[in-house]
Amino acid sequence: LNNIQLLGPNAEVAGTSETRSAEAIISGTITVTSNVEGLILKGFKLTQITALNLGAGSKDIDVENNIFETTFVKAGTSAAAIGQIMNAGDISNITIMHNDFIMKSAFNYTCNIAFLNKVDGAVISNNHYTNNCSESLNPFSVWLYKAAGTIEMKENFFERFTGNYWTVWV
Repeated sequence: LNNIQLLGPNAEVAGTSETRSAEAIISGTITVTSNVEGLILKGFKLTQITALNLGAGSKDIDVENNIFETTFVKAGTSAAAIGQIMNAGDISNITIMHNDFIMKSAFNYTCNIAFLNKVDGAVISNNHYTNNCSESLNPFSVWLYKAAGTIEMKENFFERFTGNYWTVWV
């Protein structure tokens, strides 16, 4: 499938806005299979540990105006770079804007955005990241493990970080 649009009741309202209406909650993982072209995800509250998992070859992805709120509950085990948004293979042209990322974790290497495979072209802007990871080692807001092409990051806000916190790791 291509050109998929998932539009919640807050599709046009930033994730941090106080004017958001009642939330449509997605509590499972949205898994995008390989080679999907064109996905829009706007206006939801997503509560799964990995809320959006992008398959290899996916491109032209737009993630805007969402709230990603996750609690990683099992202490003492490495999450091995689990992210609220992550890619399972090489992807291209992704936009992540106006989202609110909230993470509580006792895992090692938990991330708001974990790009563990090649990302060729991304815009990550105007997002808000709050991490309350008092027991976690090495939580990350954005982990660009295999970035390529142009990765534009601007006007992101990071707050309430504890422990060995990394805002962006490339």
